[in-house]
Amino acid sequence: MRRIMSIKVTDVQVRIIERNKNSKIVAFADVILNESFCVKNCRIIDGSKGIFVVMPSIKNNKTGNFDDVVYPINKETREEINNAILEKYKKEAKNDIDI
Repeated sequence: MRRIMSIKVTDVQVRIIERNKNSKIVAFADVILNESFCVKNCRIIDGSKGIFVVMPSIKNNKTGNFDDVVYPINKETREEINNAILEKYKKEAKNDIDI
């Protein structure tokens, strides 16, 4: 019988970057899962429909597409990671503006 392990976000670090007019990236985030696994360089994007999270990816030289290096395979884990990153980003962005 296969046991499904619960994934919990245990820490998030956000690095807000200076906006480049040619880029929609507003920050990068590192996420620690279950105090055991780190996902580095998630991107926080300010798109036409709002702010969202993109998992780390690399360019596939054969297809020209970008493939995620790591990614959640179920909706619940994706939502938990995205919500934790965006919550931390909003807190950090507010602090950055208040300075």
